[in-house]
Amino acid sequence: MSNRPIQNIHFFLLGGVLVTCLAFPNPGVAQVAETFADGDFRSNPAWTGDVLEFVTVPHGADFALQTNGLAVSDTLQLRTQNSINTGSWRFRFGYRNGTLTNFNQVRFFLTSDSEDLESILDGYHLQIGTNNRNVRLYRSDPDVSDGRLLLGESADQIFPNTEDTLNVVVARDMDNTWFVTVDDELLFAATESATPATGASFSGVWIKHSATRTSDYFFDDIEITSELPPDVFPPRVVDQSFEKDVPGFILDFSEPLSASSLQATGAFSISTLGQPDAVSAINIPDRPDGSGVQLGLGTYPPAGDYEITVSSLTDLAGNAVADTTVSVTVHADTIAPRITGLDVLSAENLRITFSENVTRESTCVVGAYSIEPGVGTPASVTCVQPVVEASIVLEYPLAPGAYELFVSAVEDLSGNALADTSILFTIDFDGGTPIQGDIVVNEIFFDPPDTELEFIELFNRSSKSFDLSEFEFADNRAVFEPVSNVPLAFGPLEYAVLVRGGSDFATTFPGVRFIEPNVWPALNNSSDDVILKFGTTTVDSVSYDPSWGGKDVSLERIDPDGPGNRYSNWGSSIHPSGATPGSENSIFSPDNAGPEITFADQISTTRLRLYFSEPVDPAGLVPSNFSAGGLSPVAVYAVNRSAGATLDFDSEIDSDVLSANALVDLTGNPGLDLNIDIAGLPLVGDLAINEIMFDPRSNDDDGLANQPEYIELYNQTLKLLSLTSLFWTDSPDENEEADTIRVSGQPLAVLPENYAVIFAQKASLSPDEVYSNSSLVDAFPIPFQSSGVRLIHIGATSLGLVNDGGLIRLQRDDLAVVDEVDYDPDWHNPNLRDSKGVSLERVDPRAPSNGRFIWTSSVAPAGGTPGEQNSVFLSPDVKIADAGIEAAPSPFSPDRDGQDDLVAIQYSLEAAPSLVRVRIFDAMGRLVRTLEDAVLSSLTASLFWNGYDDNGNDLPVGIYVILLESISSDSGVSEKHKTAVVLARQLD
Repeated sequence: MSNRPIQNIHFFLLGGVLVTCLAFPNPGVAQVAETFADGDFRSNPAWTGDVLEFVTVPHGADFALQTNGLAVSDTLQLRTQNSINTGSWRFRFGYRNGTLTNFNQVRFFLTSDSEDLESILDGYHLQIGTNNRNVRLYRSDPDVSDGRLLLGESADQIFPNTEDTLNVVVARDMDNTWFVTVDDELLFAATESATPATGASFSGVWIKHSATRTSDYFFDDIEITSELPPDVFPPRVVDQSFEKDVPGFILDFSEPLSASSLQATGAFSISTLGQPDAVSAINIPDRPDGSGVQLGLGTYPPAGDYEITVSSLTDLAGNAVADTTVSVTVHADTIAPRITGLDVLSAENLRITFSENVTRESTCVVGAYSIEPGVGTPASVTCVQPVVEASIVLEYPLAPGAYELFVSAVEDLSGNALADTSILFTIDFDGGTPIQGDIVVNEIFFDPPDTELEFIELFNRSSKSFDLSEFEFADNRAVFEPVSNVPLAFGPLEYAVLVRGGSDFATTFPGVRFIEPNVWPALNNSSDDVILKFGTTTVDSVSYDPSWGGKDVSLERIDPDGPGNRYSNWGSSIHPSGATPGSENSIFSPDNAGPEITFADQISTTRLRLYFSEPVDPAGLVPSNFSAGGLSPVAVYAVNRSAGATLDFDSEIDSDVLSANALVDLTGNPGLDLNIDIAGLPLVGDLAINEIMFDPRSNDDDGLANQPEYIELYNQTLKLLSLTSLFWTDSPDENEEADTIRVSGQPLAVLPENYAVIFAQKASLSPDEVYSNSSLVDAFPIPFQSSGVRLIHIGATSLGLVNDGGLIRLQRDDLAVVDEVDYDPDWHNPNLRDSKGVSLERVDPRAPSNGRFIWTSSVAPAGGTPGEQNSVFLSPDVKIADAGIEAAPSPFSPDRDGQDDLVAIQYSLEAAPSLVRVRIFDAMGRLVRTLEDAVLSSLTASLFWNGYDDNGNDLPVGIYVILLESISSDSGVSEKHKTAVVLARQLD
């Protein structure tokens, strides 16, 4: 890559002025101090990585680092050695020509234990650039599912501009608290509670850019030191409000305050009220922990405007807040409390809920309640501060029947009294016998941050009431335990939450009704079952797997009416608290769509395998609902719990399209009548082994992207071809055993006249990462996904392709050979100095698979063309109707530019089989090359000539005569045919 000069550097300089990073004292000697003043980023300190994709450009009196990538969507990285884990990281970052997004972003790797910033690593990085236009701090952790964990983030839309220069400081103290500051403004602080990463070996920058923004990112004044920058920012009030349920005032500060200054006399003064009764630090959502202050009052204050004066407060670093006065309006509370709910927890326990906080003195007393007929006042009443509900405990369990609860004299915090009220309720556990599906397992918290928070949520989706004491539950050990030891009503559309630790659950999810069974079957994180039984009837069961979701948050059922054992009906909770016990799931989405066929796979000449978007009603899986080429199958079998089906025909399937109708999902949604392309069974010659990378580039220090081993397949037909039943083998050993690798265990097809590329990479890749972040994409920036190319990732370091050549045999499950190539490294261009990192390309996929004349070295700059037409490609259209020989193109130019590098020789004979000899002579009649010598041939055949003589030397430009001689092995008929071809080259 050439070093292109940067134009319009004023985008980065912003008028020629860049202020210093922060007004902090000199932190002393830094481990990394890079100003790029010497114009060379490869030394002092040394930066390694994609060095060809960066340049230093003039900046004031010295230089800055600028990206300089190719005009394609790509990722770039540079890193330098750094062993500092605690301290500060400072850098200046500029961008231009567009906003920062998920597709145009920068990650500054503060620490990394790996030199490759795209590998699986342990460390930390700051991401500048999201669709929310904010800054995020991540922990790179190989033990989490997606490889990184969000530690903290700023508010949204703080970088809305299309160009800007940012002065960034990130600090980490000994308590594992991170502080992120941009342009002297503290954006957020985040404390890591887990064991921190301390294996720093490298720091660096990673850039993701679109094709139009390859040179729009700049870095300068990078400094990493073990000393922390001092906090010099005074705290300030950013918001204030009145909270009637306290009652009291809430002040939101820009950062946490010192505990001693909060409790100092005179720190807060409220007009007409004086000092608050109580002062405490609180957490406010979406703000730094402890930045809120609650000023509690003993009673609800009169309506009016209040001035709150703040003085003598300091933050944790001793910075003093300026004396500040803020105004808050308090509105008169004239609304009396109401009863919003009455839950019958058991035959001897009721829970009453009020519309607002009420006083303990009026609410938590037995005299406020009476139950008729014949019960009177309860035995006790308990409340939790603040009081919004009361638990009423009776002396004896109530018998089944109708009752009325009377409530009186309950007051809210302003003295407004509840009007005397009565509520009817019923103790009725005779709900009949449930059928399967009346109650479903609706939410499972199997892997919470605290084991004691494990819970199982049940949902009564029927119109009946049940007694939960008559139900039992178990895990995969099938040791069943009672849901409840006392009668417990469970009404229609209600939730019941079974918990492992009652006190922990009540603290984390206050106000949520729960049941704490006497025996709890521990929920395994690896996978487990949740089974609910009523007598001998299994009412519902779920066999969950962590791949469905549920890491540190609950696993929620998407549609309670949908299947319980289908991964597509479950997912991780997206609620801010991580779970939704006792309420509608955060990902609730009723299924109103009918089923579709997502894939129709021909797995044998007479059998199809169908894959549905969701499980279907087995009643619709009948032969009359399907047809291919006008013929219906003779049998249909449901597979994978009706999420798929197998169709058997009594004759070979001779159609590319399957018709289906009358499919219905398990909730009764009908599917549309549809036609779907069949992924056909590949026949011999349908799929060609078209390109082989057996000796990829793998040097981490050459500045070039490492390549994976790969095999390219080409679909030569005009129909969809299935890859599901294919595997390949190498040459068998002395025991007739060969290595076998299946192409795909999942339903997969290659489009007509398109490619499938099989590549090896040890890392685990998601389906999206295969196309965006794989070693194949890094080495060959080709638009695979948009071109319809099928990429197949094999999770191994190698495909088993050996450098000294070997057999690649592509077979179906019935052992029919689709194609095979016994490749040889001698097929490379003999004039190629080094074939490492250069693939073998098949000149014509329709030609015979083997032979050195049908394969040659790729001339592509990247070393290969996976998923694209080969760089050396020749598919002659010459058709020989009568006996004779033709050569095209003429002239041809074997100069390895990918254009007319070979000449195709096609011939037709009068008799076959025949022994054939093909020789090439120069214009003086001298023999220069023998292409075939006494080879048995059919009536027609093709050869290719690369312009070399028999010793592998380039031949000079000129006219050459191709002479074919043959003799029939049956009739003895001999033939001679010849033609001329011009060999040309570019003249210097």
